[in-house]
Amino acid sequence: MNISTEHKIAGICSKDPKQYAINNPVALGGKLYATNGRGAVIIPIEMDENDRDGVIPLPLLRSTRRKVEVHLGETTASNSHEVTLPRPDLDVRWPKALGDMLQQAEALETERVIAIDARSLAGIAAALGAKNNVVVLRIPKGLEPIVVRARCGPQDGRGLIHQQCP
Repeated sequence: MNISTEHKIAGICSKDPKQYAINNPVALGGKLYATNGRGAVIIPIEMDENDRDGVIPLPLLRSTRRKVEVHLGETTASNSHEVTLPRPDLDVRWPKALGDMLQQAEALETERVIAIDARSLAGIAAALGAKNNVVVLRIPKGLEPIVVRARCGPQDGRGLIHQQCP
């Protein structure tokens, strides 16, 4: 399996030990699925003919190279740094449900598409002191800046972020 290091998978995997089923991404049918229970990603990956679908131990995806090579065996996985880890034997059903949800969401009628700089939004959220990294976005009808709030009270700070071209 090959995946670009541009994809920072650890950022979307759950870190809660009680959510062990979503602490690691899953390779399934040429796609990598990862979630923390609040957000999720599905990323196309290159799988070799010997790779097997299933859970991928997250530490194997960390690399200083442009591409991470992971060999997915039946019970173990290894990377190009000669690190081998056991593959958790979990009955993971959530990737199929996630794929179905994404397909349904993409089929919904879209009022409009916006693009924002995620790093800028994260910086605004931090500056506003957003609890649990949750912000409220007030998205205007036109291309005016988006109002960002960490809370909804009249005394709370506000920020602005400009829309990008989608």
